Amino acid sequence: MAKHNVEDLRTLIHQSYVKRFKRSLIPKYGNLNKGFTEYELQRFFKAIDSSKFRILFSYQAQLGLRIGEAVKLNVKNIHLLLSI
Repeated sequence: MAKHNVEDLRTLIHQSYVKRFKRSLIPKYGNLNKGFTEYELQRFFKAIDSSKFRILFSYQAQLGLRIGEAVKLNVKNIHLLLSI
């Protein structure tokens, strides 16, 4: 096999590998490190009509819960420490 054929084959394999396995530089779901500003949170809570969802989202915002953690949260899991 000629040297230029080997180089062409190597280049073709490399291009195929990069095309199939290279990770995209653009995040699939956007930037996950972005949080709401205080103003955005206030506007968000004003737009919520249901008290159930207001409680859910306030726990999520105050405790830094991800959506999966907030959805799995049950009243039985909450233990309030009351100081008397």
